[in-house]
Amino acid sequence: MNQNEIDIFLNEVSAIRKTTDAIKKRYQCFTSENFTIFELFSPNENTISNVLSYLLDPAQTHCQGRLFLDAFVNSLNGRKSINGHEIFVPSFKQSIHVSTEYTIKDNRRIDIVIKSQDSVLAIENKAYGAADQTNQLADYAKWVRSISENKSLLVYLSQNEPSRESLGNSDEERKQTSELTVNYTFKNLAETLNRCIPQIKSEKVRVFVECMILYIRSYICGEVTVPNNFLIESIGNDRDKIAAVFEIRNNFDALIESAENNFFEELTKQIQKEFGDDVKVYRSESLRLN
Repeated sequence: MNQNEIDIFLNEVSAIRKTTDAIKKRYQCFTSENFTIFELFSPNENTISNVLSYLLDPAQTHCQGRLFLDAFVNSLNGRKSINGHEIFVPSFKQSIHVSTEYTIKDNRRIDIVIKSQDSVLAIENKAYGAADQTNQLADYAKWVRSISENKSLLVYLSQNEPSRESLGNSDEERKQTSELTVNYTFKNLAETLNRCIPQIKSEKVRVFVECMILYIRSYICGEVTVPNNFLIESIGNDRDKIAAVFEIRNNFDALIESAENNFFEELTKQIQKEFGDDVKVYRSESLRLN
């Protein structure tokens, strides 16, 4: 693909983006597509745990029964533990009890615990990347195993991998903890909740869950855009346009680096224009354009 073809494609993409932005701006009072009630209350990890435990409890006032619990449990089926072992996924066919901030030995508190007569599932929520405590997951795993030796599971709900220090002091302890623990990202959670949407019978609950999904994707997963259907339809099966997309994708890191450099250079010029050429502007390596 030559430079001229790429330029034509980029101009078309730019035009589509501007048109899409204009349409969104005109009709945003009807759609409010970026609105989510959660951002108004600055939820912390406890808030996220409370919302999730509420949805997972069939007895709660959402009145959707086992919809969310079954969807969550089913999404765990087929997964491996963090060291690649088969895991036991409780089906919770019997009556269950859902708790938050469940206190165990040494005043450890597990974010969410789901217990039935013979099974237990514990969830450690790291929504905002809080650091693991030393032996944290190891202690949780010991407690979970003490409740049900062969019918227990520990879910590490986070965008990151658990730390080595959290899994235990010895290789054997880390092995035992890892065999009982499964990684589950907030992207996984958003996908699971999204699969529930068509089956939610209450309009109020559906809107609430949609807001929760949007909040997770935007504020926890860091997703900042939704698919542009106009752009996707424009590209279609056009080989030249698809080739241009791959050309951009293959050079994406370099393009971002170039944009960052240009932004910093322009920012430096504006600062020195305002405060004088003697002002030194230093760039932090943690600063990235998203």
